[in-house]
Amino acid sequence: MALDLLSHGKGGKVHFRAESERLQKALKRDGAALVARSLVARLADAIRDNAHEIQTDGIIPIAWLAGENREFHDYFPTSSWAFRGLMKHLPADAFAGDFIDIGCGLGRALIMAADCPFPSLLGIDISDRLVETARRYVEIAVPSKRANDIRFQVADATKAPMGETATLFYFCNPFRGEPLIANLQNIAASVDRAPRNAYIVFNNTRHIGQIESRLNWLEPRLRIRFEHPCAIYAIKRRYVIDRSEVMPDFASRSPLGKFVVEATTVRWSTNGPLARIIHPRRDFGLASMA
Repeated sequence: MALDLLSHGKGGKVHFRAESERLQKALKRDGAALVARSLVARLADAIRDNAHEIQTDGIIPIAWLAGENREFHDYFPTSSWAFRGLMKHLPADAFAGDFIDIGCGLGRALIMAADCPFPSLLGIDISDRLVETARRYVEIAVPSKRANDIRFQVADATKAPMGETATLFYFCNPFRGEPLIANLQNIAASVDRAPRNAYIVFNNTRHIGQIESRLNWLEPRLRIRFEHPCAIYAIKRRYVIDRSEVMPDFASRSPLGKFVVEATTVRWSTNGPLARIIHPRRDFGLASMA
């Protein structure tokens, strides 16, 4: 079973206590009806796990996997109820490229995503122990031909470059705060380098909701409730303009050597290779795009 952390000794006791505390909080927050629906979904997931002789459920403390890090979260898997419901609300072009699961854990979301028409799938997790188990579970639960399309990477997702062919990035609450912002900026940069229609799915919007207003390149497309509040975002395309291409008086305000504007804020001039660069709070005038 998974890592021998869920069913033996101290691990089993911590797992039971964590699940009990989570259930009590959910009852107070969401009410009995939603909690009952969530428990039915979790039971169905456990039955599917048992049929494959795998175990992707339960809670595994992050301290056992990656040391003490207050901004990284414990492992807790996506429910099939939420995952399949979210996939149904995505536009067709979300499936045109690759699927990346940020904080893939024991691989449950990847196993479900294998049923969708993504060309390939990638799971990223900071824990080599989780990735090792997830890889084995994929080999068991996914037909071998399709399993060949699934890859894994042991990495800190806040630092790893995001694939330039991915069209869907999936989060099940792996971290918060600055690590979350750093990872989202990596995703935006991948779309800058390889412009395409791409989307981000959050299963649990507790932490993205706190920083959403700071990320004006994220466009909310759907907010929906399953076990947790969830959301689907489209990634707005942006232009990256070198400081050398911007008029001198603006360049002095751009010490990082480049600045980013949304595609919708760049207007081409009919008088030559110029663009009007418009900031939400200030119009910086015409800048050379040559």
